[in-house]
Amino acid sequence: MLFSLPQFRFKRGDGTLVRLWGSVVEMGGRERPQLLAESLANRVMSGNMVRVEVSGEDPMHDQPAGNDGVRLRGVHEIDAYAFEEGKGHGLIVFNYGLHQSRRVSLEGPG
Repeated sequence: MLFSLPQFRFKRGDGTLVRLWGSVVEMGGRERPQLLAESLANRVMSGNMVRVEVSGEDPMHDQPAGNDGVRLRGVHEIDAYAFEEGKGHGLIVFNYGLHQSRRVSLEGPG
């Protein structure tokens, strides 16, 4: 769920500004892409999270260190989260690869 809709920066205890919490900077009637993405994700995340099996191609990459100095090795570029509530199902698929689109096929119950 969304942490804080209007907050666009957060001041850590050491005084460093972190720009990661909110989805919009102004609320003047313009819906920004971040807000639309958060709204869509919040609609999908209903009920219980259920297991997703990702099969086939499993591309990975090493993520270089960012501002926080954290470097990640062997990051999976495709990730998925599924939710189920009654007869309704929701699925979010992420392609973390920055340079290539991926073809995805889905199978589900019913």
